[in-house]
Amino acid sequence: TRTEDEFGKNNFPSVPFMDNGPYYVGKVTPVLHYCMGGIEIKEHGQVIDKNGNIIPGLYAAGEVTGGVHGKNRLGGNALTECVVFGRQVGMTIPLSKTVKLDKTVKSKTKTRISTISGGELLNHSSRADCWVQIQDLVYDLSNFIDEHPAGPEPILELCGMNGTEEFEEIHSIELLKGFEVIGRIAP
Repeated sequence: TRTEDEFGKNNFPSVPFMDNGPYYVGKVTPVLHYCMGGIEIKEHGQVIDKNGNIIPGLYAAGEVTGGVHGKNRLGGNALTECVVFGRQVGMTIPLSKTVKLDKTVKSKTKTRISTISGGELLNHSSRADCWVQIQDLVYDLSNFIDEHPAGPEPILELCGMNGTEEFEEIHSIELLKGFEVIGRIAP
């Protein structure tokens, strides 16, 4: 007989758990149960107009799109749809083009590139003073936090830290061309 856990459960069909990853985790925050969307897309996420023509430069993925599941979907497919089509769109968009930002983030420091220690980077870990290391360079993202398209949380979680891995999972390094480098991380 199995003993109950702290939640009163005593049936654990997946035990023992095999620890031979890798495992990928995503933060899911439901806002709406599911929206069957309505924007029609091609297989690589290009949005098409009412005449069936691709609208150049416009892509969509996830719940805003329609027709992927027909009139209904299988339960649990929403996150998979967002990830699969989001990845498909990300792989389709030509990253060789420079992305222009509406507002260039200005550094609070001098324009010459200085060497920044890991300890100095840690000292800039608040909303008002947020430095993030990406690759071997450090950027002051304080003025961009509230303008980040995915909201402030992704940047706030990286203030005072090396955000290279998180940044490169989603963005191309080309995106940072509009941001002023405030220093190079000390070796």
